[in-house]
Amino acid sequence: MAAASLLPRGRCPPLLAGEAPRPLAVPSRRPLPRREAAARAFRTARGGLPGVTGGLLGASLAAHARRRQRRCRQHSRLDSAVVPAAIPARAPNLGGLTNEASKIVVALDVDEVLAQYLKAFIAYYNQKRGRNLQVKDFYVYHFWEVTGTDYDDTMEDIYDFHTTDIFRNIEPVPGSQAAVTALAKLPRVELHIVTSRQENIAEETCLWLGRHFPGVFKEERIHIGNHYGRSGPRISKSRICTEIGAGLLIDDSWEYCEELAKAGTPAVLFDLDGAYPWSREEGMVHDLVTRVRDWGGAVDLVSKWASGESA
Repeated sequence: MAAASLLPRGRCPPLLAGEAPRPLAVPSRRPLPRREAAARAFRTARGGLPGVTGGLLGASLAAHARRRQRRCRQHSRLDSAVVPAAIPARAPNLGGLTNEASKIVVALDVDEVLAQYLKAFIAYYNQKRGRNLQVKDFYVYHFWEVTGTDYDDTMEDIYDFHTTDIFRNIEPVPGSQAAVTALAKLPRVELHIVTSRQENIAEETCLWLGRHFPGVFKEERIHIGNHYGRSGPRISKSRICTEIGAGLLIDDSWEYCEELAKAGTPAVLFDLDGAYPWSREEGMVHDLVTRVRDWGGAVDLVSKWASGESA
């Protein structure tokens, strides 16, 4: 992405086709938050907000997130042998590592959280291939498994889709614009974008965010994982969130949420109106993952968290 930042440090080994991005291996000398204590705090803070399943983030968990930020900043000053300085950056600063200690970084996914990517792709794909797919058909977010086509052919369709006006004119997720505006006004919250989108559509992504969420996301706070890029490093969301000191991730993928939760970072699993089949995985019950069914639930949860932090 010409206008977006990539992480300035670290190297991820190349992935095989279809392989999930690997999480960052944390050096043993780096202090880790006490995961059991975080989970206990999360369970203690559970509440009954409408549209929220799994609880609220209380003051104790917010304090845990702040301590995690400080540790990330301390880690960033360690020698480069811990994380090799190999990934090029388009911007030298990471807001999550340089913001005030009182700020908590909230990382937002783009597709299906802010942008109705799948709805637009299906419109393009059905027209191109003469199919009649619907959002409800996507029980997984690996498109080739739903379309029944070869992985490489599906990826070519995706790359072609990114060149169309349908892609450039993707509609925002209902409620997302008002919600992001509300979250951006919270004094203790700093919003970042953490997306698995490819680097070659970074500029289009930044332009889209600027049109629909004007003035909210600074360039240095947009982070690209490049998970299915044709070239360049692929960076896991857990690694990006670690690097920016994220205290919370809002994402529609149960896999990403679970990955973050296992690393000790709370996550909000966004399942709009319960209509995202790929976001549901039987047996996923991690204490640090909270499911919401709309942006109202997400805003209430984060607002409660921020209120507890300032108390």
